[in-house]
Amino acid sequence: MELDSLLPLLLLIFSCSCLPFLSCQNCVKVGKSITGNQKLISADRSFALGFFTPSNSTYTYLGIWYNIRTQQRVVWVANRESPIPQNASPVFTIGGDGNLVIFDEKDKLIWSSNVSSTAPESLLTSNSTIGILLDNGNLVLRHYGESNYLWQSFQYPTDTLLRHMKFGFNKISGLRNVITSWTSNEDARPGNFSFGIDPTEGVMRFVIWNQNGIYYRFDDSCKAYILATVWCFTVVTENDNVYLNLAYYRIFLRLIIVLNPSGHLQVMVWNKNGSNKWNVEFEAPQSKCDLYAQCGPFGICGIRSSDLCSCLDGFEPKFSTDWANEKWNGGCVRKIALGCDGRDWFLKHENMKLPDHAVSLGNMNTEECETQCIRNCSCSAYACTKNACFIWHGDLLDLGHNTTNGRAL
Repeated sequence: MELDSLLPLLLLIFSCSCLPFLSCQNCVKVGKSITGNQKLISADRSFALGFFTPSNSTYTYLGIWYNIRTQQRVVWVANRESPIPQNASPVFTIGGDGNLVIFDEKDKLIWSSNVSSTAPESLLTSNSTIGILLDNGNLVLRHYGESNYLWQSFQYPTDTLLRHMKFGFNKISGLRNVITSWTSNEDARPGNFSFGIDPTEGVMRFVIWNQNGIYYRFDDSCKAYILATVWCFTVVTENDNVYLNLAYYRIFLRLIIVLNPSGHLQVMVWNKNGSNKWNVEFEAPQSKCDLYAQCGPFGICGIRSSDLCSCLDGFEPKFSTDWANEKWNGGCVRKIALGCDGRDWFLKHENMKLPDHAVSLGNMNTEECETQCIRNCSCSAYACTKNACFIWHGDLLDLGHNTTNGRAL
């Protein structure tokens, strides 16, 4: 074969071998670093990645934000537990072990994607991996020429949920991911509030926790999360994984769910054609009655009541002096104990926020549901939805009246 006929083939092989090293705006790889004001920009220019310093802060972080000039809305932070002094000169790159890494100006490791190179499928080296900022805001680490992710930021959210995230837990390992608020608007370090799916209950529920335990419990109905048919989230089970699915009833270019430093979960939409700012479309909690178990066992929190708390019919305050001083967490007790002799009966309450710790008995009608409850003396209440019968044993916690999308109890 003549040399001239080999030349195109040699050129093609040489060109293909150099593809991983070509310049790209949305990737970081061996020989390419991000420092100072440099940024990665996703291919569709929706998201940017770079170093930032919050206003009135002395710390620098590596973050991802919507690529909007007028407002920097950070949606993910890499080194929130290891902030960098503002006067340092950090570098984001591919480390010698093939991981995404941040070094300070003294080459001290600040943060790493920390993918183990001992796994057979990993075999990480600095020349084998590339970090890419995707159009959905996900930062991924993968081998050249492969589609599987070795690591992705969507599995390690900070305070913000984005569309396409699989946010939940594994039923076998018990591992779960949550979003955790910033300490303050100027401090990206982990704050006092977290949001996620609580895997400890038979009925999956969405919960905001603070340092003392449950701070806010979402109603189990998807309708409770819809505001003007904007959005809804539901629980999806896929093999051993249970995760949150975000469904938008109207198409938005930019929509995020944020847990703010005050413990409020906010649905925010970018108003491109109007105010050019992030508008809060939904927020929870919204009132004192939204806070968890505000009125204690068998106590009802009423938004439009003269007193914040009252007792269910047939109950009275456990500590009347405390209630007179607006200390309601002791709750209520029965005036007359249950006889459990077949002569007890149920009293229907309309427009109620259903209590916590429900037990689902599957699909049955109201009469069947009532029979299941009355057979068990520890059963305190029951409720029926279109799809299931729910019963409660023992104390009824986190009751509310005149709530949005209230139900009969």
